[in-house]
Amino acid sequence: MNHDVSKLGPIAEAVQEGWGTKPPTQTLIGVASLAAPDVLFEIEALAARP
Repeated sequence: MNHDVSKLGPIAEAVQEGWGTKPPTQTLIGVASLAAPDVLFEIEALAARP
């Protein structure tokens, strides 16, 4: 796999901008490819309301 960690910067910045210093739990999993060659990342979210 040829992961490029330099692409994580913009994602980390967006999370910090939205959540500040207490971001939600996150999991990052590297994969060889996604559905289309142009796709760089995929986001899946689950939200719960108390």
